[in-house]
Amino acid sequence: MKVPILSCQLLKACNTPKIVLKKCAVLHDVASIGWTRLLSHASIKNYLLIYQVSKLTIYLKVFLETHYLISAQKNRPLQNYWNLITIKAFHQFFLTLLVCLISYFGTAALCHETHSLHKCKNFLLDKPVSLLIYTGPDGEKAWPKKYPFCGGVFQSPIDFHKDILQYDSNLLPLEFVGYNVPSTDQFTLTNNGHSVKMYLSPTMYIRNLPFEYAASQLHLHWGNRNKSEGSEHTIGGKHFAAELHIVHYNSEKYPDITAAMDKADGLAVLAILLEIGPFNPTYEKIFRHFRNVKYKDQMALVPGFNIQELLPNRLDEYYRYEGSLTTPPCYPSVLWTVFRHPVKISQEQLRALETAMYCTESDDPEPLEMVDNFRHVQKFDERLVFISFHEGKLAVYLEYSSAFIVIVSILSFYLFAAKCILSSC
Repeated sequence: MKVPILSCQLLKACNTPKIVLKKCAVLHDVASIGWTRLLSHASIKNYLLIYQVSKLTIYLKVFLETHYLISAQKNRPLQNYWNLITIKAFHQFFLTLLVCLISYFGTAALCHETHSLHKCKNFLLDKPVSLLIYTGPDGEKAWPKKYPFCGGVFQSPIDFHKDILQYDSNLLPLEFVGYNVPSTDQFTLTNNGHSVKMYLSPTMYIRNLPFEYAASQLHLHWGNRNKSEGSEHTIGGKHFAAELHIVHYNSEKYPDITAAMDKADGLAVLAILLEIGPFNPTYEKIFRHFRNVKYKDQMALVPGFNIQELLPNRLDEYYRYEGSLTTPPCYPSVLWTVFRHPVKISQEQLRALETAMYCTESDDPEPLEMVDNFRHVQKFDERLVFISFHEGKLAVYLEYSSAFIVIVSILSFYLFAAKCILSSC
């Protein structure tokens, strides 16, 4: 369900500067949140209230920025400064109001009217997700029939392409606490019917996010032996061989992942793209146990090791966006961190991942190979992806445009002051 608000396409038709277009997209994003988070819980009055505040925010923002640009063309530096302050003040006020409204009306799940929120949540979580969700009739196209969120907005995975990327200097490298687990401790590895999953200790957590997020589990997505393109996220349309997800929940607000997974701020997932290269001894600490979890519901114990060694060396370069679970029920509750640089595993290790396991139980007369357990990229809903690194032309544009604005602002101030002194104003 899309929000019928002012389209950024209208601004593009008017040759509006790129910086205004990007901000418009952000406002469009915020306005959309007001609808997608309230679908099952809000009355029609609440819908209209959120809609009106969202629309007013965007209209004011576009109006003020247009006024600012017109003033800039008339060479009024001091007036431009106060116009910019006004823009930011209105922007922050209405965004704050919108967030307060969203928080007040809640983030209920979209479920059948015969279920309460609590019952519906348990109903969805109690149904095991099988590989059949990828290979059954219509595959993932059929997900929204049973899991409505899968057909909504803010869905994952996505493709990272330059049109949606915006550099954010406030993005810091993540801080990992408790990730180095001694070998005397053990992780539990299991075959859950659609992936291989390893449970992690909640004493492991990450910082430098809006909240502190405790680790819950990690799992993998991959393709098949004939087409090793099993990553979920793509970069410029390029698939990678596989993808590792390390799932965390907001431990400051919720007691466990079950309570957190359907909340808007509930989850944070680290995504590591995998490509073919040299043998990787750290990944082998997991892969060597695949033979013990060959069939669904089988489990094995894995000696502890440093989970951080599964991550790329460059932890400061990543993509950040708000999305969803990539399997049903597809709750839009995930803060994604997708690392820019892939990690390499050998061809033999990838082949073991693609061929070692089945999504059926050991006594099934018709075993089904566990392959192609990845979701295809989703529509991006005019959101922005924030990146912690400069990239190509975007980097040049950002660096030079920022420097240019600062220099022009300083020169304008001095010229205005000099003119003022000479004319005795």
